[in-house]
Amino acid sequence: MWGIIDHSNYPDQTEHRVILRIGGEKELTHMFAMRMGLNFFYGWVKEDFKFNYADNTPFSFLDNISLDDSRWGIGASLGGTVKFERFSLEPFVGGGYQKLKLDGDGFDTSYPSVIESDKLKKEWFIGGGFSIKF
Repeated sequence: MWGIIDHSNYPDQTEHRVILRIGGEKELTHMFAMRMGLNFFYGWVKEDFKFNYADNTPFSFLDNISLDDSRWGIGASLGGTVKFERFSLEPFVGGGYQKLKLDGDGFDTSYPSVIESDKLKKEWFIGGGFSIKF
């Protein structure tokens, strides 16, 4: 008995996004400067799940589900530059939140039926670091 499983594009996601970025920098002294940034985005998302199975018996099936809706998020960063005689330190910290919400329907041929599906994902993120300029 042999079988062929095809799910090479599982899932296939496409997103079109609008992004707004705002940044600013203020030199507080000749040795110290601050930087801040905000970014916002909104995206229209389409996600397709296609799964096909066939073997050397009459048994085979296809699952096909299409989801669509949106992803949005907001992020902020704060950093600065501290200048010394021979080098500069540039620490920064950033973080934000994003939410993905998809829903849709499809079909399953193994047990002929209509499938309704929802996907919800919420993420917080934070990061930081520093650079040294010589």
